[in-house]
Amino acid sequence: MTTQPRPSPPPFDREQFLTRSNQALHRIERNGLIILAVIGLVTLLFFGAFGASMMIGGVLGMFNFRSLHRMFQRRLIDPSRRHKEQLVYSGKVFLIVGLFFYIIQWKEISVAGILIGFFLITSSVYLETLRK
Repeated sequence: MTTQPRPSPPPFDREQFLTRSNQALHRIERNGLIILAVIGLVTLLFFGAFGASMMIGGVLGMFNFRSLHRMFQRRLIDPSRRHKEQLVYSGKVFLIVGLFFYIIQWKEISVAGILIGFFLITSSVYLETLRK
């Protein structure tokens, strides 16, 4: 019983990948920020500091998503940069966590609001990926 060799994958068109990937990134960012702005402003009007906390968490979530997406793009375009990109992304995550713990020291800021805002962006990204 012999195993058939796998056919080689089609050539990778980097320019088309970057174009489509950047279009998707901008669409996801725009939709996520619109959702965050509407929910954040309504919550800010009715609940004050909780809404502000939610918007701060959403901005942190968007920064994390953008960093992760850029790392993914760079790793696909140039696989030799894998370790450097992982180090840079880890540094950004460390910065986000440090900023998160700095922000929650403020008396008016709600930890739950920050987490809800962060996961609001994450869920909007997930819902955007389900669209065709």
